[in-house]
Amino acid sequence: MLSQITATHYPWGLEWPAWIFTDGMKEHMEFHLLYSGRLKAAGGLDDKFAIRRQMNPQLAQLWETHPAMLRMKNEGFTVFGEDFANLGVHPANVFGDTAYLTLDQFAEQFRIGDFRFAPLICRSFLTTCSLDILFLRCSPPGKLISESGDIDNRIKTLFDGLRMPKPGQEIGGQKPAGQAENPFFCLLEDDSLITDFRVTGDRLLTPATSPDHSENEVHLVIKVKVNVPHPIPLNMPFL
Repeated sequence: MLSQITATHYPWGLEWPAWIFTDGMKEHMEFHLLYSGRLKAAGGLDDKFAIRRQMNPQLAQLWETHPAMLRMKNEGFTVFGEDFANLGVHPANVFGDTAYLTLDQFAEQFRIGDFRFAPLICRSFLTTCSLDILFLRCSPPGKLISESGDIDNRIKTLFDGLRMPKPGQEIGGQKPAGQAENPFFCLLEDDSLITDFRVTGDRLLTPATSPDHSENEVHLVIKVKVNVPHPIPLNMPFL
């Protein structure tokens, strides 16, 4: 069924063009992330932060180069929440549980310790994602099946590294490395926002960085597809 949202002037000053979309037929934002290094079946806090630190500059580049994301970064965007009193948001830009925020104010919502995170896939944007992972490691391709438990645990470590750390003990002794990590861009607010994933295994042909690391050495190519289950003006940039 074809549905149409006509041009509307919202109270926070953004005027959206006429949007016409057909359920199930709209192309969503897609991009690739890369990870090279160790990926353990039982990765610790430092291992997960190593993944986050490889994702941060790639996602920062996405916010700088994707036209819609750059506009959101430079001009602000709307988010859902419950308490904006401590964010420095002007009362005129708050409408019930919705507010018009700058990127800095948005990241302030996700402050954990000394870090301010900026997740791309989050409940505020009403978005989810699916992942298609090319998993290259120093083992024959067939072992992806015979060692499925090992793969499952490595994927869990990866998913933990793609999301924000949870408040409490998951920051450990980590500190932001200057302005390049302020805000700290990450893919997910929570890994429950991954709706489905696919893993394709193959042999990694580049030499391991050291003999001790060979069994954990991986190269991952992660295709991310952003899903918008309920299109509304604030998540139209992802379509």
